Parts: sequence; C-alpha cells; structure tokens
Amino acid sequence: AFVDTVEGCIPTPVFTSTATVNGNGSYPSMPFTPTAAGVYDFVASYSGDANNAPVATNCGDPGENVTVNPVQPSISTSAGSASQGGGISDTATLTGGDNPTGTITFDLYPVGDTACASDPIQALSVDVHGNGSYPSPTVTVTDVGTYQWVASYSGDTNNLSADGACGDPGETSTLQAVPRLTT
Repeated sequence: AFVDTVEGCIPTPVFTSTATVNGNGSYPSMPFTPTAAGVYDFVASYSGDANNAPVATNCGDPGENVTVNPVQPSISTSAGSASQGGGISDTATLTGGDNPTGTITFDLYPVGDTACASDPIQALSVDVHGNGSYPSPTVTVTDVGTYQWVASYSGDTNNLSADGACGDPGETSTLQAVPRLTT
C-alpha cells in the first residue's frame, strides 16, 4: 500500500505483502492497519514465470484505493464556580480521538449573555496531547452572576473537530457574592 499524495503515490510503500501464486485465481494481501487518515493506494504486481510475463497495476487504478477517514472525537465539560475574589475555570474531556493533537479553546462569555452572542471576554487555549481531561487557565472575574463557557477542539489530521455549544451541560460558572457583616 502506498499513501496517496497530490502528485500520486509516495515512492516508498507503507506496507508490503507477498503471496505465493499457484495458478489463476484471487490472492488477498495480508491485513494492513493504517496509522493515519488519508487515501491508501494498492499496487499489485505479479513477478511472472517461464510461461507468463510480469504484470502490475498502476498507482491510482480504479478499485485499488481505500480512504481512511478521520475519527470524530467527543468533548464534554465541567466548569467550576467561585466566591467573589476567586477564579473560575472549565475542564474539557476529550474522548474517542485517534492520538489527538491540536488545541482546545475555552471561550468565556459575560454574565447575562446566556446565548453567547457577544464577543467572549476571554479566549483561552490549551494544547492537546491525547485523549483526556484538559483544564482551562483560571480566570479572575468581578461581576457576580453566571458566566457561560464554550469549549471546542480544533481537530488534526486524524481527528475531526469537536465543538461545544452555548448552554451545554456543565458549561456555566457562577461567581457568588461574599456576604459582608457590619456591626
């Protein structure tokens, strides 16, 4: 199998399989497990013998390629709340990815913006190095009330993006007022 590129097949196969020929018939290759999404082209060749000339298919021949699509990971989140003077944060958990890389972006929307219609007051990113939980940096906010978070995964060659939405479960942080007692 060769990895397909814009110009054709790369010069060195990523997989080779050999079968002993014993007359006319079908000869399957050994199983191949791709390591990345993309198009894989198979080139079959017969070495020939005393009575039969060698023959081979060409890179890109019809029926000689397989497309391996990127996987669709999932993102779930859990935001934390705080009392006045404290900081709020969000944690995104990425699952189902194929050795994901890229970034998770955490957009924080102000108190009262329940539709996430305004510009975020913070846009924070963390690098992704596999499936797992990724906490956002802590943000110090001053307005008492409920903030909305939206976490999104960028995707990479082997993984599609995974976008959160405004109002997703676990995507609110509440900053509570600290009661003051005066005497």
